[in-house]
Amino acid sequence: MLMPMPADDQIAALGGRDYGATLWEPGERSVRDARITGYAAWLRDGRGPDLSGYDELWRWSVTEPAAFWVSVWEYFDVIGRRGDGPVLAGGPMPDVTWFGGTSLNYARNALRTAGTQPGKTAVIFRSEAERSGTLSYGELAAEVARVRAGLRALGVAKGDRVAAYLPNVPEALIGLLATASLGAIWSSCSPDFGPRSVIDRLAQISPKVLLAVDGYPYGGKWFDRRPQVADIVGEMPGLNAVILVDYMAAAGPGAGDGAAPAHADVGGSGVRELRWDALLAGDRAAGPGAGSSSGTPPPAG
Repeated sequence: MLMPMPADDQIAALGGRDYGATLWEPGERSVRDARITGYAAWLRDGRGPDLSGYDELWRWSVTEPAAFWVSVWEYFDVIGRRGDGPVLAGGPMPDVTWFGGTSLNYARNALRTAGTQPGKTAVIFRSEAERSGTLSYGELAAEVARVRAGLRALGVAKGDRVAAYLPNVPEALIGLLATASLGAIWSSCSPDFGPRSVIDRLAQISPKVLLAVDGYPYGGKWFDRRPQVADIVGEMPGLNAVILVDYMAAAGPGAGDGAAPAHADVGGSGVRELRWDALLAGDRAAGPGAGSSSGTPPPAG
C-alpha cells in the first residue's frame, strides 16, 4: 500500500537537529576554477546561451537536451565519429536514440591525457590492507595496453563479455579499460557477494574471461574468496579463463595462507587460471603477444 510522502518539517524531525545543514560550500577560488564555470563561460562566448548561474544552466540542460549534449560533446572535444543522425530522436524517455550513427570508445577518451600529460596522476589508491600508491596516466595506459593484449590472446573480441569479482582496486579499473578498449562488455560484482548471487548475475551474459580476487580485508579480518571463485567458475560453462588478482600477497603476512598457484585448475573445472602479475609480465601460456603491447590502447575496430 502506498503511503503519502511526509512533509518537509516531518523529514527534518526524523533526520535530527542538523538535518539539511550545509556541510561544505566552495570558496571563491574553487568556484572560479571549477570546470562547470569554464563551461558556462564557453557557452557565453557565442557557442550557446548566456546563462546566469547554475539554476539557469540546469534548466536549459533539461529543456533543451539536444543542444545541451551537443555542447558537451564539443566542449570536452570527445574523440569519436559523429554520425549523420540527429542528436536526439524519439521519446519520451527511455524510448530515445542519442547521437544516431555515432561511434566512440570509452577507454580511448578516458586515457587521452596519457598522450598529453603522461606524468599527471590518474589514480590514488589506499586500502585497509595497507596497500597504497598512485598511477600516472602514462602508467595506467601502459598497464591497460598489456592487459588488453592478454585478453586478446585469450580470445576476447568486440562484443564478448569480461566479468570481474573484484573489490575497488586499481586492477578493476585497468580491467574495465582494457575490456572497453577491445569493444567488449564489462560486468562486475563485489567479492562480498555470495556465489549464488554472482552466478545468477553473470550466467546471463556468459563471460569469456573472469577476473577474480583471492580475498579481501574488512574490519581487520581477511576473507579468503578462493572457494567462492571455484564455485562461480564451476557454473560458467562458456568461460575460457580466470585471471586471479593476488591480493593476499599485496596485503602482506597474516592476510591468508599464501597465494594460489600461478597456473591452477580452478576447482577442477578445467578452466585455465592465470595470475594477474604473470599476465602483465607476458605469460606465454596466455597466447602469442600477451603482455607485449605498450602505450595507449587503440579503440576496437
